[in-house]
Amino acid sequence: MDRLVLPPHRPEKLHHVLFAGVLVALFIFKWNDLHLPYFWDELGVYTQAADYQYHHGISLMPASVPAWLSRGHPLFFVALSASVLKLFGENVFAAHLFSLFISSVLLFVVYRKTTKYFDSLTALVAVMLLAIQPLFLAQSALVLPEITLALFVLLALTAYYEKRFALFALF
Repeated sequence: MDRLVLPPHRPEKLHHVLFAGVLVALFIFKWNDLHLPYFWDELGVYTQAADYQYHHGISLMPASVPAWLSRGHPLFFVALSASVLKLFGENVFAAHLFSLFISSVLLFVVYRKTTKYFDSLTALVAVMLLAIQPLFLAQSALVLPEITLALFVLLALTAYYEKRFALFALF
């Protein structure tokens, strides 16, 4: 008697769908926050510096923003934010949406890299653990450089691990 042959089990597809669900849930959870006014450091440093570059020219050079405004902070995130404001208009919603987009890219990179090194279930668990962290949830839509920094540190470390030294240097 022949055995019944079932198609191979593909849990990866389910994990990919669940990962997409995590991203959708993050956007739904943070949607109302996108309209809130700037708060604390995003108001005092980053959005003011981005606004200055929006009006006076976008640059990574330290002299492109007055010292009292930049307070010595690196200008990569400020230049990115100013570029987004140039593209989508000078409004709170666009700035916060950009930050939420960067947070989503971080979750995507965590998922992809973890899937590459382990499996899709481990990647899904890693993304869910990161996504529910209070610090991540609090900063995921704020105009602050921490999430962007986490993204580029992760990309740099994985590029170094993969011996892709040009990408390591870039990130």
